[in-house]
Amino acid sequence: MRDKGKKSYDDSFKREAVSLVFNSGKSVPAIAKDLGVSDNALYLWKRAYGKEPDVSGMTPLEKENQRLKKELAEVSMERDILKNRPKDMCLSL
Repeated sequence: MRDKGKKSYDDSFKREAVSLVFNSGKSVPAIAKDLGVSDNALYLWKRAYGKEPDVSGMTPLEKENQRLKKELAEVSMERDILKNRPKDMCLSL
């Protein structure tokens, strides 16, 4: 059971709130008041979601994910090239 006075916020709301902390130039208490959430909740969300994004707007985890996807695409292409080469082609070492 959930406490009657306790509100639950979805992930996207929390991420947007943290984004405001980093990008708006306002203080955490001011943003919390504007959003109608407690200061403590916003500080917790900032800790959970909030490494400040770099200039590209991506967190380190998102950058790593993008790099791994690119690497997977390259390796898959190489595998397909080798897989589909003519059978009579010899590999010389």
